[in-house]
Amino acid sequence: MNTTLKHLLSNLVAGAPQQFENVAVTPLFSDDLSRIAYITLSQALGGDAFTIQEVSEGGSVPDLLVVNELDTCVLLLDGEELRGAKQNRVTNATIMVDARGRLIIPVSCTEQGRWSYASRRFADSGVVLPSRHRAEKSVDVKRSLDRQQTYRSDQYAVWKRVHDLHESLAIHSPTGAMRDAYEQRRSDLERFTDALPLLDGQRGLAVAVDGKLVSIEILSRPEAYATVHAKLVQSYALEWIARRDQKQEVHGQEALTDFVQKLFDAAESRHSSVGRGLDYRYESIDTDGSLVVGSALLVDEEPVHAAFFRIDRDGNGRAADNGHWLRSRYRMGNRGDAA
Repeated sequence: MNTTLKHLLSNLVAGAPQQFENVAVTPLFSDDLSRIAYITLSQALGGDAFTIQEVSEGGSVPDLLVVNELDTCVLLLDGEELRGAKQNRVTNATIMVDARGRLIIPVSCTEQGRWSYASRRFADSGVVLPSRHRAEKSVDVKRSLDRQQTYRSDQYAVWKRVHDLHESLAIHSPTGAMRDAYEQRRSDLERFTDALPLLDGQRGLAVAVDGKLVSIEILSRPEAYATVHAKLVQSYALEWIARRDQKQEVHGQEALTDFVQKLFDAAESRHSSVGRGLDYRYESIDTDGSLVVGSALLVDEEPVHAAFFRIDRDGNGRAADNGHWLRSRYRMGNRGDAA
């Protein structure tokens, strides 16, 4: 593992675990100081100086245009949803957009039933792709990087996961929009964010579901993490709301240390990021057979964002849906490349 990322993970400090229903969050802290200045998506959008829009009048499902006329860098978090234009999308990687920069970014569609303009520019949707879906998309993107050096997802698999999410939560959405699941369960989700609050100086979180640690995520700046904390908590809460399993024992520093140690042995690959920095990808098999995957963005050798997930695998060793059943059910129409 990259030495600076390993140092960051080795020196994480775990706060007291918080729990609501079957989701437990351990706040993460670090004494490492960040040298890289940036703001996040929610801070940047809303004015005319930072915009995200379709790449052309006709649009292209897997690509969007970002124009940053601000004097500071903007960080887009992997899995953050953008709302508007011809259809809602989520980012396929964590990307730092340079000050006064212009980028084509890789995205996935999370609103299968719409391909018409709702607005000319995108707004912050206020949600993140549910954590399990985000982890499985990370697997898809890593396969794309390994084979083609592109940050493409399996678009059909993304649609299937949104479809399954709606079914599991008994959600109806006229356009198959992922965001509708969050909106229709807003009161439930707010109970989770009230019970799992942001703490002063917090830079990340470790999440256990049904007593098992499933993810750790950290940003380099507490003020940046503060803008995404509620989004991240809700991305775990929504996925597990329908389960309502009996509470399990909360695991703290010991489980976190064990998970981090396993990450050190993960296979590592390094790629040029779409924006500033280098994109690192990680993958390994845990002793229980689960797949451990993750990614980290390093800018000027400093870890800016890192996220790691454990994915339970089925009896055939598969970690993610392949989505091929959708190929016969849905048609892209005139939308450009889907995957």
